[in-house]
Amino acid sequence: MPMSRLAFACRSTGGACEWALEADSAEVILLRFAEHQKCAHHLPELTGELRQKATAAIRTT
Repeated sequence: MPMSRLAFACRSTGGACEWALEADSAEVILLRFAEHQKCAHHLPELTGELRQKATAAIRTT
């Protein structure tokens, strides 16, 4: 049986950004999201609140 993948979209944290990804773990999604926030939104790190929103927005595909 194949593992289910996880999906995440930046807009699910409240912005109008279309960036999204799928990964095998929430840890990978949060790492990639942190990188995206630095590059695209000029945020040096994920705040606790943003990390909580992102974690809550991760969905199984």
